[in-house]
Amino acid sequence: MQRSSRQIDLTDAGRALVPEARRLVAAMTDLQAVAAVHARRFQGSLRIGAIGGEAFMPYVIDILAELAARHPGIDVEIRSVNFVEQVYALPRGEIDAAFLRPPLPSGFRSMHLSSEPRIACLPADDPLVGRAPLALADLCDHLMVDVPVPELREWWDFWTVNPRPDGRAVRYGPVAGDMDALLSAVARGQAIAFLPAEARRDYSRRGVAYVDVVDLAPSTAALAWLPDSDHPLLAALLQAARAVLQRRTYGLDNPKPHADGSAGPQP
Repeated sequence: MQRSSRQIDLTDAGRALVPEARRLVAAMTDLQAVAAVHARRFQGSLRIGAIGGEAFMPYVIDILAELAARHPGIDVEIRSVNFVEQVYALPRGEIDAAFLRPPLPSGFRSMHLSSEPRIACLPADDPLVGRAPLALADLCDHLMVDVPVPELREWWDFWTVNPRPDGRAVRYGPVAGDMDALLSAVARGQAIAFLPAEARRDYSRRGVAYVDVVDLAPSTAALAWLPDSDHPLLAALLQAARAVLQRRTYGLDNPKPHADGSAGPQP
């Protein structure tokens, strides 16, 4: 610029930069407009179900923290779902996504989050508690807690290992629709159950003991949603989950987390 006591004039070089400066101003204006639209898009509420103690698992805590950091305008409501609700809550629109333990109902889309061993939940006074670790064959004469609806059969067959490796069918005892009912049945000596290893921490109860079983397949955890969901914030949740899994591995039996929901909503 050239200055005098009366005016300030651009030099030839300055005048040559004016068009570029105008383009930069216009680009910044456009960028601010896009950012404003993006911020408005990721505002609202998500209802997320969680079975058992899943809401307190480290991968869930990290995913929800990542979502909050990326999109502070999203309000997350965590809803506890019992054994039966995990089948119906998503299709009925009562929740938008859920942290569940596979195998999942038919038609659900999912993202694998973690793996961990499974253990036996026995009455504390069962003589087998003192013989740990056990094998499945040691538990073949024990009744297993059952679940209340046919839609859960495939899920519960996995959890009870029905049939057993030798082809023997599991014998079922009392029916339980949630973890409290299951643990109560076990504590009263009516039946046993197989649960994720994390149950030792989440479900310490009087009358219940947890025992390692050497030939139980591991348990997996997943984020589930419906493939035809049109919830505008679901993509943000999946994006946050993928970002967390890329940074961290969860579970002794899960060397490399992966998503099997590539056909679902994309960020």
